[in-house]
Formats: sequence, C-alpha cells, structure tokens
Amino acid sequence: ITYKQFQEEINALGTELISIGLKDKRIAIISKNRYEWILSYVAVLNGTGIAVPLDKGLPEEETESSLQRSYADCIIFASEYLDSMKKFKEAKSTNVTKFICMDPINDEEKAEGFLYLQDLIEEGKKKVADGNREFIDAKIDTSVAAFGPKCFVKMSLIKNANQEMIVPQSKANHAKEMFKDLFAN
Repeated sequence: ITYKQFQEEINALGTELISIGLKDKRIAIISKNRYEWILSYVAVLNGTGIAVPLDKGLPEEETESSLQRSYADCIIFASEYLDSMKKFKEAKSTNVTKFICMDPINDEEKAEGFLYLQDLIEEGKKKVADGNREFIDAKIDTSVAAFGPKCFVKMSLIKNANQEMIVPQSKANHAKEMFKDLFAN
C-alpha cells in the first residue's frame, strides 16, 4: 500500500465514522498489530474523535471494564473479539453503540447491528468522491487530554515523495522506519 492509498483510506474511514454519528466520540480499538488498527487509530485521531486504544492481551472482563471506564461510544475490533463483543452488546453492559469488526462478518451479524470496517471505508470513499469534506477539513484540537497521557496524540504530517501521510507526532522521527514494511511499494 502506498502513502497515498493510506491517506485515501484514512479520509474515507474518517468520513464514514462521522457520517454514522461518531464525531467527537470516544472510539476504542482492540486487535493485534495490523494495518486496520493503524488505519482506525489515525482516522480517529485525525478529526473523528478520541482514540481509546485497548491492550490486545486483556481478559474479557478487563476489556469490558475498560470500555465502561472509558465511556467508549464505539469499538473497532478484530474478529477474535467478536464473541466478547456479542456478549457486551447483548448485556448492554457498556456505553458502546457501534461495534465495528476489522474482518468480514456474516449477514446474521450485520442484522444484529455489527458493522464491517471495509464496508465503512467503501461508503466513505463514495462520500468523499461526492464532495464530503467534513473529515478532511476537520480541525484537530490538540488541547484534549481525555483519559491520560497516551490517549490523545498530537498529529504531524510527514511527506515522502510528494505523498502525504499522517502519523502520531511521538512517532514522527521514526515513521519511515516504523512503517517501511507496511508501505513498501
């Protein structure tokens, strides 16, 4: 994937997250390290809301407790957490109203109200192509300190071969090294 493709997917996902009512909301993210985690995290930080990264190694009870304590409105998760998310959704034990799976889900799960990340990206691409710039033009409030020092990260713009990529400022000095395998042409 190129930096340009990454930026387009950030814009598409951010646009659709806003479209489904998540502007300025707390969005939890849980999975192993993977492209969709980075994409979700950056899309949230770049103008959607407040990122709430959760430790992938948390037991189910701690994941539930973290969602409760963070007042997360949404969670983006890998399929290995789907059974837990179904329990949380059914029990209504958290404030989460949007459950977004990074991996494909079946029609039954969609009927239960679960969303598939790639579907959101595709819908967002259509909205961006139609001129929706709400996410793209969003102002980023760097004064927010939501749940502690690691939950809101100021963003920086990195330029590489005239293709822009947004990464957390704390990683700006190491971004090329950090993402070199992920974004190899």
